[in-house]
Amino acid sequence: MPPDAHDQLHKPRSLMRRFALASVCALALLGPASSHGQLAQAPQKSAANTILALKAEFNRTAQGRTLLAFAKRTHIGFVVDPALEKTSDLADYNPGYSRLRLRPNLSGEEAVIYAAHELRHGWQDKVLNYADAEIGTMRPRDRWVLRRFLEADAYAYSAYFEAVRMQQLGTDKKDFGEATLEHEVALKLKAQFSSPDGLTLKEYREIAFERFLANLTICDDSHLEMAATHTAALGDRMTAASDFLRKDKLGDAIATLDITNEDIAKTPKPAAFEALLRRMGGMDLDDKAPTSLAAVPLKKLLEDYPFRAEGVDDPQARKDFIQNRLTALDQLYISYLKWDVLLAGTIADKQAAQKQPAAAAAAKPRQMP
Repeated sequence: MPPDAHDQLHKPRSLMRRFALASVCALALLGPASSHGQLAQAPQKSAANTILALKAEFNRTAQGRTLLAFAKRTHIGFVVDPALEKTSDLADYNPGYSRLRLRPNLSGEEAVIYAAHELRHGWQDKVLNYADAEIGTMRPRDRWVLRRFLEADAYAYSAYFEAVRMQQLGTDKKDFGEATLEHEVALKLKAQFSSPDGLTLKEYREIAFERFLANLTICDDSHLEMAATHTAALGDRMTAASDFLRKDKLGDAIATLDITNEDIAKTPKPAAFEALLRRMGGMDLDDKAPTSLAAVPLKKLLEDYPFRAEGVDDPQARKDFIQNRLTALDQLYISYLKWDVLLAGTIADKQAAQKQPAAAAAAKPRQMP
């Protein structure tokens, strides 16, 4: 979902608890439907023509037709929304609505690249179920890592999508608008098509996936904010459960902790999280196809890739700041999980204490009148 400088991401599928791929960097819970429903008749017709033209471009290649078929099969809608002109985003994808939005009047190949990027987010949603994983009470560091991989994967895929168009349709000299980095990477990918071994997964990873990972610094603040916001929400829930207990509102306390335990159950275990990351970094919509990340050491996936950066004055200082912030959030997160266990134990003790008088009364011999 590339915005003015770069792409963005996410919101809720349950319409309240899922984050949508709405601007790689945006952090906002799903709000009211976008304003496209209130457009005047003339703009609606223009928007419809824009979507038709975009789909016609996709239909010019087999890869584009496959992507459109995927969108149709998974009920992903296309919308041209003037509301995006009031944001920094040029496009976004929302898992809550299964909807891809584009800003009006995108130029040339720009709309094609951004639509491919957002449909890749749709694939991550529908096939990899990333948004379901994020509903879980995910460790802050894991949330940061996942966000970096989701974006790099979508950027890389859209550049590959354009490289194929360059080779088959000669779009090299078209107007790429704001998609300058995608254009640059697509040219490099296209050059590999004619090499003796073609474009290998290793080359795709190095030319595209790793390049875009290092260009996500614009999202640093928002991705940290997202991790902090989710952690704070967990703390608020523990505070609420504790307050209910103090007021002897046992049912409310139990209900509050039940929500937390459901979320904890949805959080991917380490092996599942690793598998989710490795399913990205590919050039295919088949989730069984090999990806460029399959053989990358786990340490590199978790400790190197998520912290790469280009174009910053002091990369090490940036990395240290992010690492320290994530470590502090992880420690806070762990303290909240321990609090959850403590509260659950207190609830169990209270329930046992309530049962004892009732059991004693039931066991007491009844006196004859």
